[in-house]
Amino acid sequence: MHMRFLRPVLITALFLAAAPAAQAYDVTVSVSADPLAGKAATITAKGTSDAARDLFVYVEKGATSCAPTASSQDALTGPTAISKPVNGAFTETASFTPDAAASYRVCAYISQGSAAVPDASGFTSFSSRAGATSISLTPPPDPTVGQTGTIAVAGSSELSRRLYVYVQKAGPDCAATAGAQNSRSGPSTTNGRAVTGSFTESDKFKPDAVAAYRVCAYLSASLTAVPDTVQTIVFSARASSSGIQLGASGNQNGFGAAVSVSGRTDRKLKLYVVARRGGGSCASTVRAQQRASRSVTVVNNVSVQGAYSRTANLATQPVTNYALCAYLTSSTTAKPSAGASSRFVATGVRATPLRRQSLIRRRVVLVSVVCGEACTLKASGKVAGGRLKGVSRTLQPFRRATLRLRVPKRALRRMRSQVRRKKTIRAKVSVRQAGGRTVGILIFSRK
Repeated sequence: MHMRFLRPVLITALFLAAAPAAQAYDVTVSVSADPLAGKAATITAKGTSDAARDLFVYVEKGATSCAPTASSQDALTGPTAISKPVNGAFTETASFTPDAAASYRVCAYISQGSAAVPDASGFTSFSSRAGATSISLTPPPDPTVGQTGTIAVAGSSELSRRLYVYVQKAGPDCAATAGAQNSRSGPSTTNGRAVTGSFTESDKFKPDAVAAYRVCAYLSASLTAVPDTVQTIVFSARASSSGIQLGASGNQNGFGAAVSVSGRTDRKLKLYVVARRGGGSCASTVRAQQRASRSVTVVNNVSVQGAYSRTANLATQPVTNYALCAYLTSSTTAKPSAGASSRFVATGVRATPLRRQSLIRRRVVLVSVVCGEACTLKASGKVAGGRLKGVSRTLQPFRRATLRLRVPKRALRRMRSQVRRKKTIRAKVSVRQAGGRTVGILIFSRK
């Protein structure tokens, strides 16, 4: 009796034991950290499929939900990131580049074909941001017409971008794109240099006029693309200036002077100083002044820029007027950028014998003297083996005087004897300034 009731239970248990286990399917998706617009991000799909199935992964911008099947999701706007067969545990990756700073939804499906109801699905959402970019501009220090200055450009870009820098005479603001700015008048100092990360550079620019200038800098993917960032500055260029101060000092008894010249020039120019004995006005060019009579070049073809100072020695004649002419110019024939003139009188003593002297009849030796400054002179000498009687005289500047040195009687007898033998009488006179140089003079006479 009991066996009759146990048989159905046993059959049911055997049937349940023989039934197959349920198959497992799952999929999850993730996106690499901090995705940037314009830079490739990595999408990863991980999961398990107990049977051969297809894996589909899609990315859609701005979506808030996923379609029920892979085929219906495929019909929506957005690229297919992954489409491949899977079986068992899997990990698949794909590269995706967001085209803008926006929100995106990733939808994943495991199914037998794209139109079938999926065995498993998964999704994730992410937002991409714009890459950070920056530009800073520093104008040239003291911009000057005709001088090359440096525009300092610095900045950074998280993405690979191109740097464009233009300079134009200030007017309208910078154009919307580098390409539009390129079509305007004005040079490009940097044209499409590739930059990533931090960057610095120095751009050369030479203003051609006294004016305001605008610098426009762009970071963009290309010449015509909308720039990630635009920076601008305005600076003004001034006229070039040059100046000269000129003088002469340190005269040494009229036989030498120290010529000093100093000044400043914004541009690189040539410095010339020409001295002319006897004075006179300065010519309009270096070449014309050098060709003037009694001229000598003291400073010749010296390159100067910025502040400068030069000193040169000039051999002079005592108590003589001199004109100094200084030029800053590009060449000896060009119109000078700056000029200066100065005049001075070489000091010291000038002593000359009077003409047609009769030493025997007058019994004196006559010497004409003049000083370039107040002075006291002492004169002495010899003639025919005898000593002339020395004299001393104090003179005012530039006042001529005649020194009279008496001939001793013993020398007169010898002088008469020389005349009878038709010989020339020679007297030697020395004129000395107190604390200065001695001037020697020879005087010849036949009577």
